[in-house]
Amino acid sequence: MEQNPLVSIIIPTLNEADNIKGLLQALQVLSGVEIIVSDGGSTDDTIQICSRFSVNVCTGLAGRGAQLNRGAEAARAEILVFLHADSHIPAELIEQVIEAVGKGRLWGCARIAFDDPDPAWFYRWLAFVSNLRAGWFSSCYGDQAIFCQKDFFLENGKFPETIFLEDLAFSHTARRRQRAFLVAATVISSSRRFRSGGPWRIVLKMQIIKLLYFLGVKPERLYRMYR
Repeated sequence: MEQNPLVSIIIPTLNEADNIKGLLQALQVLSGVEIIVSDGGSTDDTIQICSRFSVNVCTGLAGRGAQLNRGAEAARAEILVFLHADSHIPAELIEQVIEAVGKGRLWGCARIAFDDPDPAWFYRWLAFVSNLRAGWFSSCYGDQAIFCQKDFFLENGKFPETIFLEDLAFSHTARRRQRAFLVAATVISSSRRFRSGGPWRIVLKMQIIKLLYFLGVKPERLYRMYR
């Protein structure tokens, strides 16, 4: 009988052909890990690339919250790690997540760094405040490799099936039960959204969007503003 994996890594995709191959190649060397790609209707080569790897692919309507939930429903492991397609994790992250959950940590995330060295001071500052936010306020973003114990994820109501800010909403609910735990390992996240939109412009826009979200503005409307 095939033994269940220790960790299920769930990757939401939508036209991620430029990123998914490198990520899957890196993840293939991990032991005790199940990889699930939850696709939202890609029209590029994302699915074809996934077919070359030992990956469970599930498909459905687009929307990151819904895609993450579909992946979680397909997961066989008792520990879930949600990972963006344009991110990369060190092998020790999985070991640290398993250890943390074994010690009673129900959820949390990794520390973050960015892949763009220019300007280096900006991305170091951005990583610093992101890690500070996650540690102090238990507010973990999707590009920080959110992890959780599966039963807790289901009891917490999963991700809201919105197109935007599903990670913020999940953190807000989860921290009522337990503070987020930051593992020591660092996930390397893509800085492409900052490069394309302008670093400070994106930072300012996200702060305004978060404020409006907590004031009750619907995620769908905020997503249109973000785009």
